[in-house]
This record gives sequence, C-alpha cells and structure tokens, in this order.
Amino acid sequence: MKTFVSLALAGVASAITQNDIKFMDHLAKHGKGYDTISEFNLRAAIFAKADARIAKSNANPEHTFTLGHNKFSDWTDAELEKINGSRIPKEDEELPTLNMEYATGNQAADEDLVFAASYAIKYPSSKDWRSTGAVTGIKDQG
Repeated sequence: MKTFVSLALAGVASAITQNDIKFMDHLAKHGKGYDTISEFNLRAAIFAKADARIAKSNANPEHTFTLGHNKFSDWTDAELEKINGSRIPKEDEELPTLNMEYATGNQAADEDLVFAASYAIKYPSSKDWRSTGAVTGIKDQG
C-alpha cells in the first residue's frame, strides 16, 4: 500500500509544471480560491498567458522596465475593462476623430483629425520623469 501511495504521489508530482507552481503561489499570495474546477482551469490558463507575456517582455533587452504579476494576473480582459474605465478598441473598429473646427475654433474647418501636434515645440530626445518627481514608486492600482 505504501508503495502504491508513493508511486501515485510521484506520478502527480511529475505532472505538475513550473507554471502550475507559479499559479499556486499566486493563489496563496493573494488569498484566492475558485468554486469549480472549470473556473480554476480557466484562471490558470489566463495566468499562463499573462506569465508568457511577462516573460517575453522581460526578455526584451530594449525594455527599460520589468513586468511582474499582481492580483489581476488571472482576470479576463472583460473584468479588467470594468475596473479600468477604459475600453480597448477592436481591430476593425474605427478610432474616434477630433473635428478640426472644435479643436481650433475655426468655423470654416471641417477636416477630421486623429491627432494634431505643434511642430514648433522642441522636445528633448529623452526624459527621465523620475528626476522631476513625476513618477512615484510602484503601487497597488486595484
């Protein structure tokens, strides 16, 4: 009997992936649990996609930032949209435009613009916003 239990545990242990361990750590860290196996599996799949996205971004040597998981790493896009107050446009959705008449006060203009910028302003090639105090430390944004 002890041999069977040992073999069963060894089989289960070999089936557990590194991503499973990360997901379980995530659940423990944020005090999460799910009512059904199907929801658990759905959240694990969402977490795995987020983990892959994070790993890909962090492996990019051009990025000057590091991403990490937070309590939202297992949320769907629809759930995130509800709390963010924003909406990501669909690929085929037309972006809203800015009417030139409204932007300039010129009643004669009827041209629509997506973005208008002043080319008279000289901007530096780079800016460290941390040095001006515009960026604060990492916060829980939920």
